[in-house]
Amino acid sequence: MRSSFLVFGSPRIEEDEIAEVVDSLRSAWLGTGPKVARFEAMFREYVGSRYAVAVHSCTAEWRRDFKVHIEGEILNRGYYPTRSDSSKLSELFARAGGLKETAYLAASHIIRNSKP
Repeated sequence: MRSSFLVFGSPRIEEDEIAEVVDSLRSAWLGTGPKVARFEAMFREYVGSRYAVAVHSCTAEWRRDFKVHIEGEILNRGYYPTRSDSSKLSELFARAGGLKETAYLAASHIIRNSKP
């Protein structure tokens, strides 16, 4: 029986990693957001795939089925998977590149079409 703790692996955490964690905490984007989108893009490029979605716990199946179609005065129209059951429109708009300068939110319409 060992008398000391056996270390299987010790992560190398340096100032760059600590700075990224602190930046994430200060940004309030803890589970989703621009860093996740950046990671997905880097991963897609690394593996040579058109698609990559970062998931955690049991969200992989949930996210696969729920997409939001964004069109109108948005920079990148298209379908965007929701990140959680409480995705905010502002998060989806940010992932779509944001609103065009010509967008007039007071006259916007949101249409929810739930199909089984």
